[in-house]
Amino acid sequence: MLLVDPTIGVPIWGVKSVIAPTANPEIRFPAGTEFILRLSTGVTVPESNTYFRFPAESFSPGDLNDIDQLLKSSAQRAHMGGRPSDIVNVLLIGSRNQLDSAFHASGWVQAQRKSPISLYRMYLALAKRYGYPSAPMNALTLNGVPSAFVQQKGLDTVQKRHHVRVWQHPQRANVWLGAAAEDVGFRFKLMHWTHSTDPHIDSERAKVVNDLAFVGCVNAAALLSRTSADLVQDPKAEYPILTDGNIAVVRLNDCIDPNLMAGVVATSDVHQRGRMVRALTAFRDDLVRSNILFTTYNTVKLLGKRKTEPANTHPQPVIGEPRGLDWLTPVAPPRSRPSQ
Repeated sequence: MLLVDPTIGVPIWGVKSVIAPTANPEIRFPAGTEFILRLSTGVTVPESNTYFRFPAESFSPGDLNDIDQLLKSSAQRAHMGGRPSDIVNVLLIGSRNQLDSAFHASGWVQAQRKSPISLYRMYLALAKRYGYPSAPMNALTLNGVPSAFVQQKGLDTVQKRHHVRVWQHPQRANVWLGAAAEDVGFRFKLMHWTHSTDPHIDSERAKVVNDLAFVGCVNAAALLSRTSADLVQDPKAEYPILTDGNIAVVRLNDCIDPNLMAGVVATSDVHQRGRMVRALTAFRDDLVRSNILFTTYNTVKLLGKRKTEPANTHPQPVIGEPRGLDWLTPVAPPRSRPSQ
């Protein structure tokens, strides 16, 4: 329409650029992108004195006992609309400024509140197939209170992301309860689209702790055993959660001079470019990729390739080993002695 009848095509294209913009086929891997590698052959790594180790201290028995009492005085599972949801698997000790500094240095971004603007940005991210680092999330409650904030980390898609919801402990201003989980795709539930999470939440627990420790913002860390009625899984649950039941306890420092994750200070090109540049780029993409000649050629090419390819040549999905906290030994809270 742009070429045949511009008087009709230009207004239609203007509406299309706002309602249904052309998707960007490019996959961007900026600095700081994380990969899971699968080796085709064995590799022997020599011992080295420079091997990176997390400089985290251990908690004293008194601290562990205090933390155990705090856990017993709070719910251990969040709820959404009265239904059990994410499990608390991280406990953070520090001020709000310390938490913000540590997550920022680790490349995590705080989620925005839901609003018409954020929902429109979510729609554009879906339509144009790029990431939305501060995308809003559904509200969950713990002890009847919504989360104080949500930190998340993603790449170039809104379908998959790491995230941790954080609540302030009702009895301690510097103690925060976090429910970490990883979104791995979309699913349709209760007449709306929602994210589907990885049931192995221990991997996401390790992701949060390892990121904070890597940048040097952790003073002490422990993997604390616990027992709670909130952790009992319903065997008939549609989406069960798989966990060892332990909770990672982390005490943060001031994070004054952190070892920043690569790409933390960099800003996405999508947000750097102005509206006029983005509009011209969308116009170029429409002319190059959405015209009838290119679409027909690309369709015929893909169909021909599918016919000639053997069925067994399609790559299999790579399943990475769960990320762990091997550098932390699970400990049980010390038992309080009975009074004489």
